[in-house]
Amino acid sequence: MHYKRMYLFDDNSELDRLIEENCEGNLRIKKVKFKFIISKGLTVKAHHKKQYEQSGFGLRIQAGPGALANDPNANIGTLQYLFGGSTKQITEIINQLKSWGIIYVFKEAVRGESSRKYKFTPHYEGQDMTMRWFSRKDAKFIEKWHNLWQERLKDPLYQRTQDILDDNIKLSDEGLEFLKNKYQGHKGVSDLVEAYRLGCVRDNWIHLNEILKGILIKDEDIVLFQFLLMNAQVYPRKKTKRLFHTFCNLKRCYRKFILLDGRPLLETDISNSQPTFSVALINSYLKEKKPQLYGKHDMRVYEKHCREGNFYEVIAGKAGVDITDGEQRDQFKEDFYKQIFFAVNSGRSTPIMEAFTQLFPTAARAISGLKKGNYKRFALELQGLEAELMVYTVYKQLLDEGHVVLPLHDAIYSNNEETKQRAEELIKLQFQVKHGMQVAVKNKKNDGMGTSVCKATVGTGEAANEVFQQQPLTVIESRQEVSSVAVNETPINLEAMVDGQSLTPDQLAKVVAFIRKEVINGKTDIKNAA
Repeated sequence: MHYKRMYLFDDNSELDRLIEENCEGNLRIKKVKFKFIISKGLTVKAHHKKQYEQSGFGLRIQAGPGALANDPNANIGTLQYLFGGSTKQITEIINQLKSWGIIYVFKEAVRGESSRKYKFTPHYEGQDMTMRWFSRKDAKFIEKWHNLWQERLKDPLYQRTQDILDDNIKLSDEGLEFLKNKYQGHKGVSDLVEAYRLGCVRDNWIHLNEILKGILIKDEDIVLFQFLLMNAQVYPRKKTKRLFHTFCNLKRCYRKFILLDGRPLLETDISNSQPTFSVALINSYLKEKKPQLYGKHDMRVYEKHCREGNFYEVIAGKAGVDITDGEQRDQFKEDFYKQIFFAVNSGRSTPIMEAFTQLFPTAARAISGLKKGNYKRFALELQGLEAELMVYTVYKQLLDEGHVVLPLHDAIYSNNEETKQRAEELIKLQFQVKHGMQVAVKNKKNDGMGTSVCKATVGTGEAANEVFQQQPLTVIESRQEVSSVAVNETPINLEAMVDGQSLTPDQLAKVVAFIRKEVINGKTDIKNAA
């Protein structure tokens, strides 16, 4: 028997009552269909919080006539495909959910741009969730849903990734104790943790439904519970070519609870990754469409800032935006992507847009050209370029060489120094081979401290002061989880000992801020920053 998991509101008695009072036909199956549609929305709310807040969630009822004309299989995965029959029953379910005050239309459909978007009403939006498993016994379409997922796993790379999620990824004892303590009022969580430790979870999901009924799961913990219930899955998306899986949706601060073959994760990723990939995409476009602009000085400067890891700092400085602390920097990055990479071509202007255009006019023209006819094209091609290099080349080769790793968009997660170094070598090699570029690679240990592991260690006192006075200093990251700097493009480890004492994360953040403001001006030395 095959089972599929849905997210539900913990108390579904009101929904069941409404269905019984207002619907006809096979009510058992109808209840599952209603819950499936609700689960679609709760999945976006739990896994993609910002997307839900900004755009709500869509319900793909059927593929449009144009899509079907170009691809006979375009309807696969739609609600009509899963439920069977006409779209009338699906529309009725959605309308009833609206009339019952469970969902509402957040954004109307825009022809050629997007489908209608929904949100849960405040009463339901604030409710905690639970999970429940369904089988063909509940509704025949569950089997069709399962088979659709299995069909996608016929791709060998997807299947190998699923095998790693099933066999090599585990929750640490620290993670298990974290869940027990956070949900200590729910005996069911202790029972689930014990079942996990005994290896009694997988393939027994249907028997866990009763335990899960009484557990109110916070949005931020829902993905962690998927690992507890050994339900991590691969779900590739053809549109972006990215390889999505459950780990992609796990909060960064929870990655310390994940073990790969019993060891903490080591992260290898690219400094300023999306801008770095954009260099390759823009250069390719210029070479083909605007050869007179190819090789312009501002594009070489653009690439240099990506490699040095100060791309965002340069634009923020020009725009007059302070990104000294981590939250400011994260907000700036979000604003940058909204206004530059993901925005519709328009005549509007913002400080960030003006700064970008003044600093990198060639890049601005190329991005505008790439968006003509479809403003999403630039972002989709960027993600496709990233997936081609990181997943279908680097990740695949690491697996072929016998390494056990897990990809996350622009990063590779491993658990040992040899594999970490090999990942770094392949990333640099493939950028050189495919795009003729040199890139900077960062390495981090996901052990809860979140400090970076770099290639060199800076000294203290006069030695440190001398190093920083010799060359201009570029801050790569000033966030607590990545606190590294670069002198003349050489990474410096700030996970250093200062006067024989290890730095706490808070002290580390202060050191970075201090270096930016004081040491770069030669006023003092690094040891005083602690």
